[in-house]
Amino acid sequence: VLFRKTEKGRDLLDVSFLMGMTDPDFDYVEKSLDIEKNEFLKMFTARLDELNLDSMARDGAFSF
Repeated sequence: VLFRKTEKGRDLLDVSFLMGMTDPDFDYVEKSLDIEKNEFLKMFTARLDELNLDSMARDGAFSF
């Protein structure tokens, strides 16, 4: 989600689904991306603010 050049609604659907099942492993995020938890959360929030979620929903990304 953070590093995609194009919006993929399915990625957000996967993240929201997985967040309902478990907590993120921020130790893994820090080791694999070299980004601390707080910075990762800031980046993720900023990325969500950039996305056109209405357009993604109309595109069928969030259809059930």
